[in-house]
Amino acid sequence: MQSSVASYHTCVYSAQKTANAVLTSLDLIVGSGDTVSNKQYFPNQDMELRQLLAFGTALGAVRVSTPKLRSVAPLDVYPFVVGSAIPTNANIADMSRNPVQLFATEPIDVQTSESAGGTPTHWAILNLGVRQPRRSAGPRYRIIGTASVAVPANAWTTCPLTYNVNLPHGVYEIQSITPISANGVAARLIVPGEYYRPGAPCLNSVGDRLPWPFYDSNLGNLGHFDTRAYPQIEWLSRAADTSQTVYMDLCKIQ
Repeated sequence: MQSSVASYHTCVYSAQKTANAVLTSLDLIVGSGDTVSNKQYFPNQDMELRQLLAFGTALGAVRVSTPKLRSVAPLDVYPFVVGSAIPTNANIADMSRNPVQLFATEPIDVQTSESAGGTPTHWAILNLGVRQPRRSAGPRYRIIGTASVAVPANAWTTCPLTYNVNLPHGVYEIQSITPISANGVAARLIVPGEYYRPGAPCLNSVGDRLPWPFYDSNLGNLGHFDTRAYPQIEWLSRAADTSQTVYMDLCKIQ
């Protein structure tokens, strides 16, 4: 339908930690649009690390490592969330104005430390820039998509959305999304014609909000669609879920 225009791709890593683990690797949770090698994201083009949201009980350190980064210094990420769920306005490492360069065919290793002698699960949500971040100027519109899909824990699941409105015919740019579900970790869009899957962390309550960088222009757009083929969504939860909501901000461009 449309050529690929989305500015970034979202991927998620996770693993149950051993007690007092020091900078041990998380595993990529593989969904559509992900390329993987040795349980790590394997980029097929040069990318930029623009944002990373890491969370988990007794999370003591977060590091991103690639062969190129190791030749200088692995990236020690800060801030992060010490807790089992994503809170409202969560601490996020926002590098969008000065992103870290990542290179094609260099697997991205995400490592965390456990600081309390337990065995919690740690998570890391990465937004990887794939082209210059751009958003069109113009009036913004908001639509709401909902689904009632039985989403299992720890796996990307496609959730067909029912929208609250039928948009006037045309082409729309997706400028941000706010996904909400009780046990959600992240959600990312399946846009007709897009190879990559841009998305955002999930909020667990309608009264919460994402960190501000998800609402401004630094990440760019999440793709274009026309009204003959609306986007659908992939959902990832830390426990079983049966209800999904996504607020979607749009700009009409044609």
